[in-house]
Amino acid sequence: MITIDGLNKKQVAMLDKLWSIDRSEQLNKYLATLSTEDVRMAQTLIEMIILEQIDEDTKDQTHFPDVENLLEKIMKKG
Repeated sequence: MITIDGLNKKQVAMLDKLWSIDRSEQLNKYLATLSTEDVRMAQTLIEMIILEQIDEDTKDQTHFPDVENLLEKIMKKG
């Protein structure tokens, strides 16, 4: 379950709309109807959903091999 606190009514309504969209074509059509400001808000909400899902997916993880490998490569270059 994804929870995002602190949203205003307009953001909640937009998030409900975004959540109901299941195809990228539908998302593109919806975004095309919005003002520049509202497109930015939609993009921010989408990013918040993605970040919240990542948090949910990794909350019990203690080992991150991909990150460890990347950090090791960075340390070798320095």
